[in-house]
Amino acid sequence: MVFCMLDSFFKELPEWAIDALENNVDKNKKILKSLNMEQLNLLTDFFNDISRIGVNGFGYRVFFQNGNTSIFTVNKDWDRLVKIDGFLRVNLDFVKNELMFCAKNDIEVLIRSGDNVSGGYLSVLKGTSVNNAVVMYNYSCSKIEVFYLHCATPIERNFILNKCHLVQISIDKAKQALNSIMNSEYLKGERYRCLTRGDLSLCFSKKDVKPNTCNVSTEGKISKLSPAEIECLFYLKFGGSSSQIAQNIGRSESSVRDRIRSLKNKLNVSTKEELSSLARGELEFLTRSFVQENKRIAN
Repeated sequence: MVFCMLDSFFKELPEWAIDALENNVDKNKKILKSLNMEQLNLLTDFFNDISRIGVNGFGYRVFFQNGNTSIFTVNKDWDRLVKIDGFLRVNLDFVKNELMFCAKNDIEVLIRSGDNVSGGYLSVLKGTSVNNAVVMYNYSCSKIEVFYLHCATPIERNFILNKCHLVQISIDKAKQALNSIMNSEYLKGERYRCLTRGDLSLCFSKKDVKPNTCNVSTEGKISKLSPAEIECLFYLKFGGSSSQIAQNIGRSESSVRDRIRSLKNKLNVSTKEELSSLARGELEFLTRSFVQENKRIAN
């Protein structure tokens, strides 16, 4: 009965997911047999949702509070890479350093690419669908979840980067199924030690972050945006002029121009139009958080 359910599940998936799961079918059936029909349907919807925006490979890693980690992947290229001698060791060193970087700088979304890397881990990924990825981090007091969204080209990767809020909605819907996968007996048996006590202290400590500030990573440069700059970014989202923004926030036009100048420097863009594009795309989550915070204060 279980395997009949799984066979039906496989047929409803996008082609890249079918290829990846069937490439290592015995292992994946052992993992997926812990899911009930409702959870399999949730997972089917999730894979089809992310496929529609250009994803063609997926990975789900969890770092647990005891320092262990485990990963579930749906990517044929990944299955080929792990067979290379020494790959998993180099991969683990890289993902650990990436986690430390993101945890230290409060980064929740970053992009990964080996296109222009001459050596090291990313160069190993060159020519594979693992090469271009959007990596999303979800932090909690008990675990850190990492979602790898692989895509064929940098153009598709950048498009997905602007759709992270939609991906997060899909992740939330599929969370029950993803949790069951990670807690399957098969993946429990594959957990291995990754983080030291010092690493755990950094990753799971409660940081004193000024309310409404946000660290943003663009082209490897990390910048902290102030509440005033996020407010300005919100109005730029709608194409407001400096005078219109000044009128809305009750500040002088020169003050608004100063904020726009600061945003350009921090986000490495040269025009106000580029700022507006960022506010509508990659940084749309910031403008939404500004609205939500103001609603909370008003209530």
